[in-house]
Amino acid sequence: MKNKKITAAVLAGALSLSLTTAVLADADPIDSGVPLLVSTQACPANVLINNEQIPANIYENNGQLMVPVRLIGEKLGFKIEWIEEENAVFLDNGEKNTTVYIGLDSYYTASSTAIGMSAPSSLGAAPELLNDTTYVPLKLFELLDDISVNIDNNTITITRNDNSDKEDNSLVQIPNPIIEYNTVDEAKASLGIDASIPTALPAGYELSKITTISNTALDLTYVNGESELSYRTAKSLEDISGDYNTYEFTKTAEINGYEISYSGNGQKVHNAKWNNGEFSFSIYADNGITFDELKSMIESII
Repeated sequence: MKNKKITAAVLAGALSLSLTTAVLADADPIDSGVPLLVSTQACPANVLINNEQIPANIYENNGQLMVPVRLIGEKLGFKIEWIEEENAVFLDNGEKNTTVYIGLDSYYTASSTAIGMSAPSSLGAAPELLNDTTYVPLKLFELLDDISVNIDNNTITITRNDNSDKEDNSLVQIPNPIIEYNTVDEAKASLGIDASIPTALPAGYELSKITTISNTALDLTYVNGESELSYRTAKSLEDISGDYNTYEFTKTAEINGYEISYSGNGQKVHNAKWNNGEFSFSIYADNGITFDELKSMIESII
């Protein structure tokens, strides 16, 4: 997967108990009843899927086991597609499908053979992009597929159940969680918020796409040739940037009385985020912009 924002097992014997980052999860993330030693940083592990052993990196986030979506999904028979312009991942096993968005803890299932989808719900952790790999909560696959997950002696076993006689009544007809609009005013009205939007942009950038996500976040995409810049805001104090890349620097600056955290490489800024006590804001530039360009853009927002 490309280095975009985005913009997600158990520790087997190969994972030494001497790992200083390892912590005992407060509650078992997949309700197996067996304590699980996991790490807050991605570490090598072994996963057993339908009797096939799969080496994978896993970690723990907010009590949830985070697993690589493509590796685990494809082994379970899912088609996995990275949607670059939406910083999202599409999963489809021919029966159910979903699209998950980097940085948004909102998940749904939709039928691949009929019209209908479930209401969005939280799984406790948002998809994350780490080192060009998207990680999602393991529970996402329990939501999408009829599987059994078992932990025994620090080995995670995933087995697909026989659901040939099981009727799925979980699907209802509701709107798609990502909706595109023709104008910013229409998008803001749909969210019921008077969200601030940038009036100053780096030279050459033009508004290309206006969307809302899960009836929560306003997401605006600007393009300049092959370069893309996105602005996201939501009535929330959480980090909604969806950018989990590693940068050469992370700094803070005060702009119009607000503390702005920004990260980048060399002389370019790729990510900035802040909140005003009611709304969270983020800016992401895939090819980077200068600090002065970022400062002007933020000043036009706040």
